Amino acid sequence: MIAATMYDTIIHQESVANGMPFGVVKGVIKKESNFDPNCELGGAVGLMQMTLPAAREMGYKGSLKALYGPPTNIKYGTKYLKSMVGIWDTVAPTYDDRISLGLASYNLGQGRIKNAVSLAKKPEWAHVKSALNQLIGTAKSLTKRRINITLNYVDMIKTYAAEFNPLHDEMLAFADSGLKK
Repeated sequence: MIAATMYDTIIHQESVANGMPFGVVKGVIKKESNFDPNCELGGAVGLMQMTLPAAREMGYKGSLKALYGPPTNIKYGTKYLKSMVGIWDTVAPTYDDRISLGLASYNLGQGRIKNAVSLAKKPEWAHVKSALNQLIGTAKSLTKRRINITLNYVDMIKTYAAEFNPLHDEMLAFADSGLKK
């Protein structure tokens, strides 16, 4: 099992506030930055690798520098993740499909995932995974390698979530036991 981090309380608060599973949010942080708040790659910054335009879509008004701050990054990153999952709320048949499509949208972009859903003709992750390969070459950046990165991204975060959720349950149980004394 993976250990608790100094960010777990913030992750919990933002997960609850946004109706997102703790393990999924923490899994995104693990995959995106490996818990390094100073991580920066291709214009994305912080724990959840937020871009300033994506944060602005979620109502963020601060500077790029302030977006590195863990509480801010987790707050707006979780809101953005929720918005990516929310795209599929009335479309995807299962919660797992919605989470998978949301994670893929967070990683590859919602437009590309919408294209894959159209090609798949079914908004089920199993079908969309196959349809993603049909997008190879439709844009310069859509290579077989890039599609595989997204497929692995979704699988890895779901694996992390399965590991982190029991830890979260333990954290809540411990907090509850302290409150009852």
